[in-house]
Amino acid sequence: MASRNVMHHFLSQGHGENLCIREGSQPTHIDGNFSQIVWKDTQRAGFGRTIKDGGCRIYIVAYYTPCGNVTGHFTANVPPPLSGQIYVPTDAEKGW
Repeated sequence: MASRNVMHHFLSQGHGENLCIREGSQPTHIDGNFSQIVWKDTQRAGFGRTIKDGGCRIYIVAYYTPCGNVTGHFTANVPPPLSGQIYVPTDAEKGW
């Protein structure tokens, strides 16, 4: 992906995938990937990252097996927050 400068999903049965790209210095909001990371049924996961264009472009790829984020299975696979409260850091706390 990074060598061709494109985001492209790998089509494969039985694997989940999250792709992320951040360009420039402006903040971006990326949601929806956390539940796959903590998905209880995930047996194997692999992660990769590369930085291009002097740090102005970052590619992050994650593959999971079996697929997660399955409709109707969220409650059984994503644990509740440990404190009982949902905490969302501010952009300043994230360093953006």
